[in-house]
Amino acid sequence: MDAALTFLNFILDPQQSMLISEQFPYSNPNAAALAYMKTADPAFYTSYMAFSGTNPSQAFLKNAISIVDVGTATTLYDSLWTDFKAK
Repeated sequence: MDAALTFLNFILDPQQSMLISEQFPYSNPNAAALAYMKTADPAFYTSYMAFSGTNPSQAFLKNAISIVDVGTATTLYDSLWTDFKAK
């Protein structure tokens, strides 16, 4: 198995994924990690689930704007943004 797959398997392990969530407050889409977190550390699970930064409310999401794939225009947008940042 190559290094990339080994790394992915490692971080997708529920225990490792929970540790990552403890250190980096980003949303964790790993259902197995969330299930593990719920039993291994109920206090952390409760605070994680209540934190609006990782789990925004339905009311917030109702007013959110989704990112739209602009297809081949991505290259143009990237070029314009790069030029803008350079000024």
